[in-house]
Amino acid sequence: MSFKVFLKFTKGEWKGLEIDYDQKECVRIGRLPECNIRLPETYDTVSRCHCLLDINPPFVTVKDLGSKNGTYLNGKKLGQRSSSPSVEEDEGYPMKTGDRLQLGGKCEIQLKVEFPEYCAHRICDIMPQSKIKNDDCRTICTACHGNKKENALKIAGYSNIRKIGEGGMGKVWLVLEEKTGKQKAMKFMLTDAPSDEQKKAWFLREISIGKQIKHPNIAEQYDSGEKDGIYYILMEYCPGGNVKDLMTRKDLKIAYKKDGQTRYEKIFWGGSEEALKERIKMATHIILQTLAGLDYLHHVPVETTLPDGARSGNGLVYRDVKPENILLMDDTLYPAVKLADFGLAKAFDLAGLSRNTYTGYYAGCLKYISRQQIRDYRFAKPEVDVWAAAAVCYTMITGLPPKNFAGSKSSYSVACFDEVVPIRERDPRIPVPLADVIDQALQEKPERGIKKALELKNNIEAVITKRWN
Repeated sequence: MSFKVFLKFTKGEWKGLEIDYDQKECVRIGRLPECNIRLPETYDTVSRCHCLLDINPPFVTVKDLGSKNGTYLNGKKLGQRSSSPSVEEDEGYPMKTGDRLQLGGKCEIQLKVEFPEYCAHRICDIMPQSKIKNDDCRTICTACHGNKKENALKIAGYSNIRKIGEGGMGKVWLVLEEKTGKQKAMKFMLTDAPSDEQKKAWFLREISIGKQIKHPNIAEQYDSGEKDGIYYILMEYCPGGNVKDLMTRKDLKIAYKKDGQTRYEKIFWGGSEEALKERIKMATHIILQTLAGLDYLHHVPVETTLPDGARSGNGLVYRDVKPENILLMDDTLYPAVKLADFGLAKAFDLAGLSRNTYTGYYAGCLKYISRQQIRDYRFAKPEVDVWAAAAVCYTMITGLPPKNFAGSKSSYSVACFDEVVPIRERDPRIPVPLADVIDQALQEKPERGIKKALELKNNIEAVITKRWN
C-alpha cells in the first residue's frame, strides 16, 4: 500500500469534494489563477493566495502566506497578514490525519492520510512504517531502528575515520578503503519511510544513475546500496569543503594600499575594490566549472531500470544547485569544483523516502530556487539549474540573495512571486557587462533570459576575459 494524502472540503460550494495526492507537491490554495487549488469567488474570505500546503506523502506541512483573514489549524491561528515591517519567518506547521484547516470563515478542509501501519515502539501516527522487525517480531519504524544502528554501521571493506558532515538526509563519514588505502566519502541516509520493496527499487534506481555520470566537475559516485534498513552511497571525497564553507572562512583576506599603508580585509564581503575584484574572480571561477558540470548533465545519455521496465534517455536535471552542493577539491582561492549529491534529493522525494518539504528542508534553499521549480517541482526543466547557478554567483559577489528575503513576506512568497533585485543595485561597482549577464540569467518572465548552461558559461567567460586578460 502506498502513502496517500486526501484533502476533503467540508464547507462551502465545494463541500464533499476530495482531492488526493500520492507524490510530492507544493500546493498553493487561493483565488488567483496561479494557485494549484484555485477556489471560486464564493469563497470570499479566502485570500488571493492564502496558504501553502507542502505535501510529501505521508507528510503535510501548512504555511500561511499573509492571508487577510488568517489560516487556522484545528481552531488555532497559524498566521495572518501583518502590518509589521518585519515578522519572524516560520517553517510551517505539520499536520496529521484528521486535522481541519480553516481558511477564513467559509472554507474548511479536512486532512486524511493513509499509511500501512503504526510503529510498535512509539505508536507513531504520522511517521510511516518500515518492514523491520524487533526482537519480539513487532514492526518498528526506521527512525527507531536506525538511531541504534547508524553510528555502528560499517560497510564491508571500509573503515570509518570521522564524521565530516550532516544534513537533512543523513550523515557523511570519511572512510578508508581498506584494499587501496584511498579516502572516500560515505553518506548514510536514515529515512523516515518504510522498506517497501517498490519504493526501495525506485530509490536505488534513482541513485544508481549517479554511477553512469563521469565528468571532471561532478563528484564521482562509486557504489550505493542498503544495509539493515539504512541506505548508503559511496562517493568521491572533496577535502576543500563546499562553497558555503568558503564564504564563511575568516582566513580569506586580501592586502591593499590605503593612505600609504598596507591593510588587510576579508574577501567575503569586504568593502574595498580589491576585495570585490577578488570575489568576482573566485565566484566566476567556481560558477564556470559548475556550469560545465550542469551542461554535461543536461545532455548525458542514461539508462535506467524502472519497476515497469528499462528505459533510456538524454539529459538530467540537477534540481538542487546551492552552495552546500558545490564541493571544492582543496582550500586554495581557485580550487577544482565538483557538484555533489546528484539525484539524491530527487531520489528521496520521488521515491517517498523523505519528509522534506519546501517550508522545512527547502526553507534555507529558497534563495537558489526559481519560481518555476517551486510551482512545478516534478517537471522542472534544465533551465532551473541555470537560474540557480546564477543565483549562487550573485550571492558570492554581493553577499545577498537575488531576491529580498528580509521583509515581512514569507520566504516562499518572495521566492515564488517577487522579482530579482538587479545586481548593480546591490553594488554599483560591479562591471556592467558581467552584471548584464547575471541579470539576464536571473530573468524569470515573460520567459527565461538564459536557458542553457553552456550559453551562460560562454557569456561569463566572454566578459571576464575582456576585463582582466
